[in-house]
Amino acid sequence: MTATGLTLSCGFGILLLDLEKNEIKDTYMFGSEGSFIKVNSCTVLKDEIIAATASGLYKASKSDPLLVDYSRWVRITSIPNFNKEFRQVTTDSEILYAIYASPDPGKDSIYYLQGNSWKTMAIEENTDIYNIGFSDRNIILSTSINVKIYDKQFQLQNTIWQYPEIGVSQPRQTLTDASGSLWIGDFGNGLIQLNPNGLYNQIMPKGPLSSRIKSFHYAGNRLFATAGGINVSYDNLYNQAEYFIFSDEEWTTYRNPGIFDYMAIKTDPANNEKVYVGSYGSGIIVYENGAIVSHYDDSNSTLQSAISGAPYTRVTGMDFDSDGNLWIANAYVNNTLSVFTKAGDWKAFPLKNVIGTEVLGDVVIDDYDNIWLVLLKGQGALVYNAHGTPGNADDDTWVKLKPKNAYGDYVNNVFSITKDLEGNIWLGTDFGPVFYTNPDEVFEGNTDGQQPTLPRPGSDIVDPLLGGENIMSIAIDGANRKWLGTERGGVFLVSADGDSSLLQFNTENSPMLSIM
Repeated sequence: MTATGLTLSCGFGILLLDLEKNEIKDTYMFGSEGSFIKVNSCTVLKDEIIAATASGLYKASKSDPLLVDYSRWVRITSIPNFNKEFRQVTTDSEILYAIYASPDPGKDSIYYLQGNSWKTMAIEENTDIYNIGFSDRNIILSTSINVKIYDKQFQLQNTIWQYPEIGVSQPRQTLTDASGSLWIGDFGNGLIQLNPNGLYNQIMPKGPLSSRIKSFHYAGNRLFATAGGINVSYDNLYNQAEYFIFSDEEWTTYRNPGIFDYMAIKTDPANNEKVYVGSYGSGIIVYENGAIVSHYDDSNSTLQSAISGAPYTRVTGMDFDSDGNLWIANAYVNNTLSVFTKAGDWKAFPLKNVIGTEVLGDVVIDDYDNIWLVLLKGQGALVYNAHGTPGNADDDTWVKLKPKNAYGDYVNNVFSITKDLEGNIWLGTDFGPVFYTNPDEVFEGNTDGQQPTLPRPGSDIVDPLLGGENIMSIAIDGANRKWLGTERGGVFLVSADGDSSLLQFNTENSPMLSIM
């Protein structure tokens, strides 16, 4: 950071921002032939810019007017593992330090430049190393298990394994302020302040410990949420598997190391302490009173993995029917739909050829025990009914539908689904919301649905409700009003039947952020 600008390490290179002019000043991409290169960190030592990348350390002259030319950037080959990934490069203004990100867990290394040769800093434990920070007298390491404080002669002075009355340390970065307080950005405990008197202070957000919330579920006066998601290519975001419970004004976090992207969460109707969580890769994990009691994947259920023997058992949604059977959407496989019965039996439904897509969304079961399954990639939705006999597919019925908008045109892209307090099914599409007042009638050919409309002021013309918005999520409040989460316009609150728009929340009148 300079007086007027920021230097940002990005997935494609280095970005220079001019804060006074509010503009991008320069972009440096110095991969092969000027291609993208993942830059994890960068620093300046004397007249050189040094970048830690996914393929080694690179340097260039700070005063070079042609840094946009990739050939001006030179890989540093004198450092061990010179063509491997480095997580950070930093300096205390005298010595250059670099964190080598080993592909083997717990095998990271710190190298420092002494004269013209690189040395290895001795670390007491085998651990992942996330960050190197400095104070006037100390070198401060953030590792996967502790904060380690060394003097400038590399003698260990202190190790912080836990924060008293707060929790076990999981530091990611540290900063020392002018008063001598050590600030620790912690993965599981928020922001920790260690003041010069040795007292700890915790600063935590009023919410789940993740910004990547995928799904909510409310049961037994508790709100459940999961951290997870998929990208635009329908691949994992690789968020650590977490779910959160909000109860008595407090959030509790449950983590499952080694598993990623919890996509859906439901509680057992017969036992609210039994929680089923669907992951995008590892099937279904069952918790009871916060402890894992079961794990279902392609090895012990009808769930299938997209790649046999690999963790690609992708659950995208699930819901319980009135008999206590759990219905599960399983993406990228032949057995699109599976049911785990109340009796503990599994049954698969090979619907891949029926629905026309392998990419699935959420599942909602209506008051008639119809299973509504969102079909992504422009395929609409599937409605399936097992007629109370999940073990016998001979009497099952199904219909694939594409809703129509207020103009009578088919809407292909369905993103979200929910059931309101009157039993109506609401779909969030790429042309606003569409609802079905009698969901069972879809089997009688009434598959179009209805789109709410709003009168255009000063005319007799009506417009589709949020006809220009992608509706990514829908929530129902106690008055049966609809809260519509959109891709670009923030959150809209509309009346119970959608014929009036009540409020809109965005970056200007709420704490919500924009990615644009």
